[in-house]
Amino acid sequence: MDLRVEIPKKFKKSLERRFDLKRVICNEEKCYIPSRCPLCEYYERCYRCPFGKFHFCWGCVRWVHFIIKTRCFSMDRDISWYKIDDKKARRQIKKLKRKARKLIIWI
Repeated sequence: MDLRVEIPKKFKKSLERRFDLKRVICNEEKCYIPSRCPLCEYYERCYRCPFGKFHFCWGCVRWVHFIIKTRCFSMDRDISWYKIDDKKARRQIKKLKRKARKLIIWI
């Protein structure tokens, strides 16, 4: 399966910010990166989103699954995970970012 995806350049900074590990906030239970998905906000419907080609609904989640198989972080309003999984989640996000640099085509 071809995992390349074309995304308009105007979303590049906000998507990079969404997965920026320097912005992580942790409390007693959870860690998170506060950031809404700019693609969700703009496209409103999954099938309009560039990731929609990977699945009618939540194509981005399926795309991430294809890249890192199992993940311990969630991609909802924020990127979040349980504090007990902090090191693992950070490694997975780093891997995702590394692979995304090769698979995302900014148009």
